[in-house]
Amino acid sequence: MRTVEQQLTGMIIAVLSFQVLGRPKTAPASCTMGNARTSLQKKAVASVGAQVRAFVRDTAVIEIDNGSGRKAESILTFLDSLAERELN
Repeated sequence: MRTVEQQLTGMIIAVLSFQVLGRPKTAPASCTMGNARTSLQKKAVASVGAQVRAFVRDTAVIEIDNGSGRKAESILTFLDSLAERELN
């Protein structure tokens, strides 16, 4: 589960960074992988990481029924349509 937590945390941080930077077409040089994090960035990652850990822990016990794939597909289709409207 630790890998899932790390991947989700990384994706959330990437999306939030993208939004904060004003949705740039290319990342600024300061965003190069491997750069040291500022103390504010470390706090933000720790906060998001804690929330992700709680989410993963709480959702790990949920049992999925047979119809969940169809439900997920309709949700993903809806999200795709929202993204298309956002881009246009």
